[in-house]
Amino acid sequence: METPLLDRAPKAINWYAVVSSQESIVPYMMDNGLLKKEMTCTHCASDMNLCKRKDISDSLQWKCPACLLTSSIRRSSIFEKSKLPLRKLMELVYYFGIDLQIYEVEKLSDISHVSVDEWFDQFRIVCKESLTNDPVLLGSNSEHLIEIDESLFVKRENITEVQENKIPGFLEWWRRGQGK
Repeated sequence: METPLLDRAPKAINWYAVVSSQESIVPYMMDNGLLKKEMTCTHCASDMNLCKRKDISDSLQWKCPACLLTSSIRRSSIFEKSKLPLRKLMELVYYFGIDLQIYEVEKLSDISHVSVDEWFDQFRIVCKESLTNDPVLLGSNSEHLIEIDESLFVKRENITEVQENKIPGFLEWWRRGQGK
């Protein structure tokens, strides 16, 4: 019997408390680097203030106190050009983080296959850039060698249906003469 989708999710935070309201989503996104905590006016270089607005979807915007220029809270973020509500975007981030398949995300979020696929591609790019800029050291020290590989498992349901699963694998090797 297959485990329900949401039961596979990590329980580190109360996710539903985060996405339950706009007031909780924005601070969470800012604290985790998804939205800017501070913004500088592009016109006069003054520090902008975060202001509430009921007539826009995000309910908040940046406003310059000097020249009154306004800007979206999404400016300079990966979400800048998206029309999806922040709640839906955070759902996508969450589902990507718990490694759900695109078809599973479609069912849970009511977002089209194309949109989910494009967002997951963007998230992969962000992850790749992050790991490139700040590499993670695998292994406990320089005496170890970490081998990373991927295996492809194929299950044939019938003549036309093939299910493929790619499984990453990590193996830690001791260097010669360093037996364990």
